[in-house]
Amino acid sequence: MDCVVVMLMLQSLYCDVRQLLSYVKEIHGGTFRRVALSALLDALRHQQTATDAAARKNKGVRSATLHGGGHNEDNEHD
Repeated sequence: MDCVVVMLMLQSLYCDVRQLLSYVKEIHGGTFRRVALSALLDALRHQQTATDAAARKNKGVRSATLHGGGHNEDNEHD
């Protein structure tokens, strides 16, 4: 019985949020699109920064391995 009440509350909240977003898009469409696009671009920049940092880290590990600073499979066969 509690699950049914929670589901109805969530469904009601979902409908309210959809209605609010619809209103905002209709009244402030240009501003809403700019904010949404800005958020997407910010997320993309954040992801690119994280990807670049991971690439630099991997490059450092790879460089250490090539120069004998790390584990090397060729040493196991000697």
